[in-house]
Amino acid sequence: YNPSIAVSDAAIQRAGRLHDGKFSKRFPALGGVGMQYRWAGAMALTRNHVPAFGEIERGVFAACGCNGLGASNSTASGIAAAELALGHDSDLGRVYARLAAPMALPPQPFTTIGAKIHLAYREWSA
Repeated sequence: YNPSIAVSDAAIQRAGRLHDGKFSKRFPALGGVGMQYRWAGAMALTRNHVPAFGEIERGVFAACGCNGLGASNSTASGIAAAELALGHDSDLGRVYARLAAPMALPPQPFTTIGAKIHLAYREWSA
């Protein structure tokens, strides 16, 4: 969690070491395979861990709020939003449409403290 949005080279290097370690642990036979690209950037968080999804204004569709560890969730909500924008009714779209509205994060410093603890727990449990 980084509320300033700026990502330093040192932060990318730290994230890279973490990624490499987790990759090696999950796929020991591929431990020597290096990563060609790294990503460390902004992510949107919501208090109740649901994305902002749907038609937010006439003709404007959103799928944002991956909440840190949800690359597959972000991809799925993006697909569902694209389907919705095209007027396609899908099971995936209905799943996202039934979710509660996203809740705003608490004020600082509670957001920073809580986000770091929560993300660390979710990384550990994953």
